[in-house]
Amino acid sequence: MALERLKRAVARSAPLTRLLFGIRVPSDTAQGHWDYSTLVLFDELRRRAKPGHRVLEMGTGETGTLSVALARRVSGAYLALDIAEDAVLSARRVAAENEASVEFLQSDLFAAVPADRAFDITFFNPPYVPRARSIRWRTLGEPARVWDGGEDGLDVIRKFWRAAEPRGAGLGEILMGFNRKSVPEGEVAALARASGFDVTGVRRAFHPGTVFAFRKA
Repeated sequence: MALERLKRAVARSAPLTRLLFGIRVPSDTAQGHWDYSTLVLFDELRRRAKPGHRVLEMGTGETGTLSVALARRVSGAYLALDIAEDAVLSARRVAAENEASVEFLQSDLFAAVPADRAFDITFFNPPYVPRARSIRWRTLGEPARVWDGGEDGLDVIRKFWRAAEPRGAGLGEILMGFNRKSVPEGEVAALARASGFDVTGVRRAFHPGTVFAFRKA
């Protein structure tokens, strides 16, 4: 548990977050600002995002780390969502502090997004830890919603792909970051294919971070 406390302290370190992502964030958040999969996802976003792109983030968290950091580097239309109102309010403050132009909305997945609104990039670093393992994070002050992916770690990912299916190509390129030690890569890919999306790329770095890229088949 001491090691886990150290890891969470590192993930909440405002100076380290500024070094890695180039943004100022509060140091007193309950939620960590990033993890291994966030680092890989940020690297991929910087490679793929182009000026003028319409970008959607699912589950932006208390600091909106990825959307705020990317918006400061690449001009575009950014929309970031989170199911928790407190996370949305906190992320708005972070964006204002960093002079980043990002629209934040409280939303359960796509619920608050008009069906005809289209994006060039959609990205998500979902809760992916099996519930039995995620319980330990709660003892470290992490909100359950951040890590708890259900019994097998795939519940939120399943829900995402069911909601994504009717939106199809309107989501553009979808990037999903996760920890391959927590959920099997093959299962993540299979869920996407079942909803009509093909895997178009995979990146593994910052062991054990993984990012899959998907497009509507």
